[in-house]
Amino acid sequence: MDGLVRYSRYPVPQPLLVDIVETMGRFGRLQLANDPAHGSNGRHTA
Repeated sequence: MDGLVRYSRYPVPQPLLVDIVETMGRFGRLQLANDPAHGSNGRHTA
């Protein structure tokens, strides 16, 4: 979470951070990746 908050261009809303933490708790790590065909997207790893 620190990296998201630190490198975000805009302030990250607190409810979004809570949702990300809950999602990571259920599904594992979240990896943000840049897809040349589709732009950025989110991936999760177990």
